[in-house]
Amino acid sequence: MRRHSRGNQLSIMGWRDVTLCRACDAAVLDTTRDDHTPIPEEYVSAALIDVNAAPAPPPSPPPAVRPRSSPATKPPSRAAPSPRPPSRPPEPAPPRPPTTVRQALERSQTTLAADGAALDPTVVLLLGQRLGPATRLDGLTAAGHDPASLRAWAEGLWGTGAGAASARRTLTALADHWQRERWTTTDMAAELRPQEDA
Repeated sequence: MRRHSRGNQLSIMGWRDVTLCRACDAAVLDTTRDDHTPIPEEYVSAALIDVNAAPAPPPSPPPAVRPRSSPATKPPSRAAPSPRPPSRPPEPAPPRPPTTVRQALERSQTTLAADGAALDPTVVLLLGQRLGPATRLDGLTAAGHDPASLRAWAEGLWGTGAGAASARRTLTALADHWQRERWTTTDMAAELRPQEDA
């Protein structure tokens, strides 16, 4: 048995059965029993070997065999390997579409910020809490998150004045991005858009 100390844990790395004789291997058995230590891995039982015999000589390596070559025989020539066309690295797989609101919001923030869109982080945070971060995107409508409820929630928080304009821009940008990426089929911000755009 091999063991490695890991603080106060014993980590057993391997196990090997060893046949021992109580009389021939008494010294090892006494040490193991008294010190509570395993038998050393390299130990070979005295009962299995003749302690009075001379050690066996190490095996000699086999003689090297040289192939005979005849002067008339010419080794066959090898055809030059055809050059391989340069291999292109594999194209990265497209990212999997997000399945939850949290994943969609994180990816939308990254993408829209790279495109230069200014999202209100408070609106994004509150929208994530409203929709539920673990809510599946394909189940938003089934969970009661339709355009009318989103408008009522936004008007309840920000009203209809100037403070609501930033929230409306953020919500419509997110809804547009989700539809453009085909993460949702419903325009969640349909009722937040000005009537001229509808």
